[in-house]
Amino acid sequence: AVVMPGGYGGTKLGTYRKLRDEIVGASVAGEIERPFEDTYAYSKALNEVVWLAYEERLSRTRNAMKWLRSVATEFASQNIPMSWVSPSGQPIKLAKWTRKERKIETLIGEQLYRPTYWADTNELDPHRMRNTLPVAFVHSYEAGFLHNSLARMGADNVPINSVVPIHDCIGVHANAVTQTVRTLKD
Repeated sequence: AVVMPGGYGGTKLGTYRKLRDEIVGASVAGEIERPFEDTYAYSKALNEVVWLAYEERLSRTRNAMKWLRSVATEFASQNIPMSWVSPSGQPIKLAKWTRKERKIETLIGEQLYRPTYWADTNELDPHRMRNTLPVAFVHSYEAGFLHNSLARMGADNVPINSVVPIHDCIGVHANAVTQTVRTLKD
């Protein structure tokens, strides 16, 4: 699952941090023995191997994510929210606005409070747009595929009525596996 962030617009630094945190966390919890004395160097080397495989095997995915990031940056530079329609026909709108810190003063009883909050501005945040679009786009297509698949499963000659959708997975009774696979492939 470490390569998955690449498909969602992740970065080499992000996968390194995830690997490091998982390895350190599991060794501290006693779930695994530390693979090497220097866990950080080990995580860095393992991350290099993961990214070499990612770049070699998933170059089209990586290029698609780079393209989505550049599209989001361009829309943000023009201050235009993005929108598209998922495969199941659901409209999607993406607008990540820059935020400005605001402070207010208020009295509660005799005590003066100065809370801080973040308010959206009327300008899109290029960094947030660039990081959000790949994830939102992939999830909208996964959700659309799942929605369409569930609709087809219920419309079959022998409908599959007991389905457990979890994120991008489908759980069915063992008797319905063959029919489910056929429906998903169609």
